[in-house]
Amino acid sequence: MKGPFVIPLPHDRGQRETFTLKSIRSNLVLVFDTETTGVDVNEDRIVQLGAAYYQDGGRLGPPRSMLVNPGMPIPSGASKVHGILDEHVANEPSWQVVGDRFAHHLANGPQGDAAPLLCGYNAVSYDTPLINAEFDRHGQSTRIDPKQVLDPIIFVRWYYRHWPKRSLEHVAARKGVRLTRAHSADADAMATGEVLMKLLTEQLIPDDWDQALSQQHQMTQALEEEWLEFKHSLYRDRETGELTLGFGKHIGTPLAQVDPSYLNFCLNKFDGLTEATQEAFSRAIPGAIH
Repeated sequence: MKGPFVIPLPHDRGQRETFTLKSIRSNLVLVFDTETTGVDVNEDRIVQLGAAYYQDGGRLGPPRSMLVNPGMPIPSGASKVHGILDEHVANEPSWQVVGDRFAHHLANGPQGDAAPLLCGYNAVSYDTPLINAEFDRHGQSTRIDPKQVLDPIIFVRWYYRHWPKRSLEHVAARKGVRLTRAHSADADAMATGEVLMKLLTEQLIPDDWDQALSQQHQMTQALEEEWLEFKHSLYRDRETGELTLGFGKHIGTPLAQVDPSYLNFCLNKFDGLTEATQEAFSRAIPGAIH
């Protein structure tokens, strides 16, 4: 990615995109979240599934959740995060049962008459592959297409790259969304839905479903390219394209305004800086040999 990344409008493209004008606010949205035995999306198991429905800008009923017997011990490290212990799930149903119920909601919604739009925080890279692995593990045919899941964290990573933390808990706090039981799947699903509504109101996520997914795809590609070039050290300002520090006490500060002595310290201290980062830091230090 060279220069500022501007998400192109349909009339800016070589080939015009056609959107369906499917309003996210007006349509039924199923927001889902999982708590698990670990972070390996292929091998770890789900211990709690949470969901909340949204429509017309608000939540439909209370969020819901089910505990899941993962068929394996829950590591203590995972329990420290979500508070779910082996004894809590010993008499709970397996994914075979929970997955069948969830598949019904994915296909039919709460009333059994329409498939909902899908949303989850960090769901594209985490919750969705975990759920699909569980479906596969239990011989169930249902799969969630990650390309059809709206993921607010991608928009947060793009527009709020200057925030030191972008976890759901921290984003909810910054957006004025109450999250009293972080890492409980139902509470996280509800908070994700509220964050989604905030981002829609702020027009950081388009209300049109297809347009939102299109922008999400473009942002994902741009973020991946930026990561390959700079890792976490630098990013380009989303409006000006100016190189900006992406970590530490000066996060969000244009590189040209960072104290050169700090950049020199980073060059001498950190071994993992990419070549592009080292070159950018060196150019910003007066008198440095480029």
